[in-house]
Amino acid sequence: MATAPTPPPPPFRLATSDDAAEVVQLVNAAYHGGADGRRGWTDFTGYLDRARLDEAEFLGHVLGDPARRCMLVLPREDELGGSEETEVSGGGVLVGCVVVEATATTAHEVELGMLAVRPSAL
Repeated sequence: MATAPTPPPPPFRLATSDDAAEVVQLVNAAYHGGADGRRGWTDFTGYLDRARLDEAEFLGHVLGDPARRCMLVLPREDELGGSEETEVSGGGVLVGCVVVEATATTAHEVELGMLAVRPSAL
């Protein structure tokens, strides 16, 4: 009798403190665009005079707050392709910092689709 193949791991999981350095690097690269200031999908280089996020902020403000979650997107096992922060607040949910790694190896595997908000809910 043949055994069923083992399914691949899910392409996402909640972040832990072990992910802090990698998430911080991803978020800061997206905001500052890498060494040349233009690699990221946004360019806040002229607006932010510091890193967008550091490990202490990630561990304390994101992971340390029970109302917040950080979901990681893993297109391949142990390769960070994106992250998304969610906060439950005041009877609603805030979808915060969404970052997608846009390298040649992940661009076709992770993409930011449509985010829609129903106006009557505002």
